[in-house]
Amino acid sequence: MKFLLFLFLIFYFKSSNAGKVGEAFESLAGMALNDDGSESKQMSSEEFSEKMHTLTDLTSNLFAKMMQLVPHSENVHPPEIEVKTYSSDDGAGRKAPSLVSSIVDSIGGIPFNMNAADTHGEHVCVREINRALPPDAEGVSTLKKCFRYTNARKCVNRRITPAGGRETIRLYECCQGYTTKDIMEDGCRLERSNDSTLSLLNSDSEGQVTAISYQNTVLYTLPGIQHVFDWEDGQNLTTKTGDTIYVSQLPTSNGLIETRLNCVPVVNSIEGTGGIVHEVSDPMIHSAHRNLMDIISKDSRFTIYKSLLDESLQDALSDSSKLFTIFAFTNEAFEVLSKDIKSQIMSKEGCVTDLIKGLILRGGHCSRELHTQRAIDGNQLAITNSMTKIAVMGSKIVDKDFVAENGVLHVIDEIPLREEFLSWKNTLRLYNEDLFEIVDKFPEARLPIPLTIFIPENNSTVEMTPEMALNQIAPGYVHLSSSRNKITTLGNSSLFISSPPSSPFSFRMSGTLLPADSLRIGCVTAFHFTTETIEQYLSQNPEFSKFYNLWAESTISERLANHPAITVFAPTNDAFSNNFYRRLQNDPQALDIFVGRHIVTEAICESDLRRSADEIRLQVFQNLNGEALHPTQNGAKQIVLSGTIIEDPPKLLKDGLIYRLEAIIDKEYREIRPNWRQRHRSFGNPTSLLDYLFNSKKA
Repeated sequence: MKFLLFLFLIFYFKSSNAGKVGEAFESLAGMALNDDGSESKQMSSEEFSEKMHTLTDLTSNLFAKMMQLVPHSENVHPPEIEVKTYSSDDGAGRKAPSLVSSIVDSIGGIPFNMNAADTHGEHVCVREINRALPPDAEGVSTLKKCFRYTNARKCVNRRITPAGGRETIRLYECCQGYTTKDIMEDGCRLERSNDSTLSLLNSDSEGQVTAISYQNTVLYTLPGIQHVFDWEDGQNLTTKTGDTIYVSQLPTSNGLIETRLNCVPVVNSIEGTGGIVHEVSDPMIHSAHRNLMDIISKDSRFTIYKSLLDESLQDALSDSSKLFTIFAFTNEAFEVLSKDIKSQIMSKEGCVTDLIKGLILRGGHCSRELHTQRAIDGNQLAITNSMTKIAVMGSKIVDKDFVAENGVLHVIDEIPLREEFLSWKNTLRLYNEDLFEIVDKFPEARLPIPLTIFIPENNSTVEMTPEMALNQIAPGYVHLSSSRNKITTLGNSSLFISSPPSSPFSFRMSGTLLPADSLRIGCVTAFHFTTETIEQYLSQNPEFSKFYNLWAESTISERLANHPAITVFAPTNDAFSNNFYRRLQNDPQALDIFVGRHIVTEAICESDLRRSADEIRLQVFQNLNGEALHPTQNGAKQIVLSGTIIEDPPKLLKDGLIYRLEAIIDKEYREIRPNWRQRHRSFGNPTSLLDYLFNSKKA
């Protein structure tokens, strides 16, 4: 089979059409040489773009011919994308890692091997901690992972069952008297100096201590020696004076675990015989609050926010055994809302409880580690985090990192309102004031609840009238899905729903196109509704009378019964000669083939046919007969479909589109040879792409 395909490709590249593809390559490859082989001036970007477009048009034509070999089948709906989930058990109670995570663990771990101490170099000591865990212990029930710190490697093996659990922690650290800049790379070859440590700890003579310092000033002291790798993410440390410090640990981009104390990074750790000093990057002004509810209650900016917390939320935010991150709005942010929205929120109508829950995350997250994730109401909370600004659903964080024993609070400058928190009229007013003004005057009996309103992209509606407004409202909840093929509005108009067309021989490279699996309503941003079907439009339009007569005499209607949206490239009466028209009428089989040649069983919008200025495209469509239709563009930027010019924009109808053609689509059409400036090289003028490639090597 492969050998036959190879012979076919050789045959095709030897053909005249493929020869033109070769000449296109030759034109691009030789663009910097004159006829005598000397260098010429640099080709302009416009010239290069035009030649590239010509090349892709010709290649599209070649693919169109190859497409005739593909068996044709009519699909009523495009096939669903199949998604498979693979999982396996390694026999140790954990799921095997994915391919990506098995190659590089991007969240701080390294390949797990509890007995790999010899990989850490000299002066590395190992200590092991074993402890029993209760069945209800917090944290991940099964964990086998190693974490990398600058001066240590920490491997955790945890398994919790209903009968109880056990955890083994193995620490690879520098032996007494040694230190390192990176234990994974260098081992522990550096001898430790105690001078700087002793100068910071000389005020405390009661045994070994851990100090937290900023610019040689001790902020807090902890009992005993506590390394950063002895702590865990979410842990609360108690200082000698009874203050609380919240620990957060997350991997950086290079895989090292970064430790933060009350959301302030630890930048260096210095160990001596008298203890250890952890230097932080900023002063820690205050210790962690008792709990999040304590922060809210003591800050006068949050009185309205507090009044909206129901009893269950207040209990949760007071529970020191749970971790949350809160985005709290101030009284000032609430007061700028419109009167009706404030009234709805204060009276706790609709989704006000979800408004608060939608701004709370599980776990304690310092500002630097914030990213889009799921809130406790189950919805994704969009968070953008840059060097200069952190925004939550567009609301800027203006005060950050208020740390409590059970999490972190950040202050936002606006209340981000999801559409579901508002009435449909308030939502409409936000998006399209003109449409709202008209709809607001309709009597309630005219607007069935629930309803769905369609607002065109960028509010590009045509001149708004009550009739047009009704054509943009549909009764009930309208969810766009592959199972729905049209929308019927209150104005008794309808439009088809479709996906952008696809083909096994199509390729488009552009940054402005819809994704292949997107759904779209009609083709244009401004809605122009109609109640006519394609067949009704053809029957009522005199310039298509001959094509409609052929349509009516054919079996096309039966073949299109299961297709919700189609595209018809309809030739006008002037496209038919009398003899050809009579011949079709007398031959039912030829008539069916002819009409089917001008129909594609999917919605093809003008944007699917027209190539953008910055786009490279190989595009082929399949008509009802299984033949290939390939769009190109001529020098006048007109769309040319298999040799036939499309002069007018499409007519958008209830069940698809109609394009007006001045000529019929000829199955025997051949691409006209482009008038390129011929380049004569030392090996002669190539006649095909293979000739060009072979002769290039000889040259």
